[in-house]
Order: sequence, then C-alpha cells, then structure tokens
Amino acid sequence: MTGSLRPFFLHRVLLRLVMGTLVLTASTLHMTGTADVARAIPMEKHTEERFARAATDVLVAMAGVERPSGVVDRPYREALGALAEHVAAFVGVDGRVLRGIWSRTSTTRMRVVLTGMAELGVPYRDNASLPGVAFDCSGFVQYAWTVAGVKLPRGSSAQYRSGDRVMRDHALPGDLVWRPGHVSLYLGVPGAILHTPYGGRQVELHMMNARIQSWVRYANVLA
Repeated sequence: MTGSLRPFFLHRVLLRLVMGTLVLTASTLHMTGTADVARAIPMEKHTEERFARAATDVLVAMAGVERPSGVVDRPYREALGALAEHVAAFVGVDGRVLRGIWSRTSTTRMRVVLTGMAELGVPYRDNASLPGVAFDCSGFVQYAWTVAGVKLPRGSSAQYRSGDRVMRDHALPGDLVWRPGHVSLYLGVPGAILHTPYGGRQVELHMMNARIQSWVRYANVLA
C-alpha cells in the first residue's frame, strides 16, 4: 500500500508548491473580510481508487486487530498509520498528529471512517444510500455508521439530534459534523472531514474553511 502511493504523494508535494499562491491569496481574502474561500482540492479518479483500496486493506487488517493477549495486531497499526499520513498530506495537516489520533481511536470509530473512505469517488445523488453507486450526505453517514453497528435515521438534522453535542476540541474521528442541510464525518483534526456534498460532486476528503469551522456543530452518536 505504501509503495503504491509514494510516487503520487511526491507529485502532490510539487503540486502544493505550485498552488501556494492560491492558498496565500485565499488566506489574504479571508483576513480582509472580502471573501472566505474553502480549500477543496480535487482528487483524480485513479487517486480516489488508491485511497479507497488502501482503506479497504486497513479494514481487512482490522479483522485481526486483537490477539488473544490483547496486543493490537502490528499489520493493522502499520497500515492505519501509513493511511493516516497519506490522508494528512492530502488535506494539508500534520501527518504525525493524525497518525497519533487514529492510533488512539477505537476500532468502532475507525471502522466508520475507513468504511466511508472505501467509498471515495462514489457520486452524490439525492435520497440515495447505495454503496458503490450513489449517496446523499445523510445516506453516506448512515451507511458508514450502520457498518459499525449503529443505526442512524435519515436526514442531516435528525442524525445530529440523535447524538450528544460535543465541542470541537472533544470531537473524535467518526463524530458527525453538522450545519443546516448538511452532515459529514469528522476525521479527527480541526477542519478535516469526509463527506459527499451535493450534485456533481462525490464522496471526498475535504478541509473546511475557517468561517464554516467557526459555526458547524459536532455530535457523538456513541454517547
């Protein structure tokens, strides 16, 4: 998994250097109050497929996560850590931070995140919750949590109300990130989410802009 992704991420580092002017411009606009630009980086189709396969591989490794002694299985730890670093590189956060967070996260919550990532690239469709075919935002969240054994209602607001509200600093991977009309899955670091936003888009990794981060709400459905 790591070897197959490494060439892409070298290319991604170079691309991010080229995009530096855009990021700086967006930051300047935000500070002056003239605009608040979301940093959404499109993911090429072949890259979506690589990430989805990598997430599936970690789910497979998760099946043997606990040995009789209670020691976490090494292949799972290594696969999860490598994927965390790749995700962090893509959304633009510290890979060591995300790797540390995911290593401390329960397998239930990581199953939610990984199940969602295995659907990267699946297109948005209203009122859909069809793995490998199409999702709307709440259908996607419902599916990911159902695989982990938690039943959620349909509808973004109903899902948010089904959990307990938590402050961002206490949110954990897999928690719901809600704003009126939309719901997504928290990846574990401020701003980073997994979601399917609207028609013409698909299940994707995303970094929310500062304005949206300031007013979204978080909910823990395991509370």
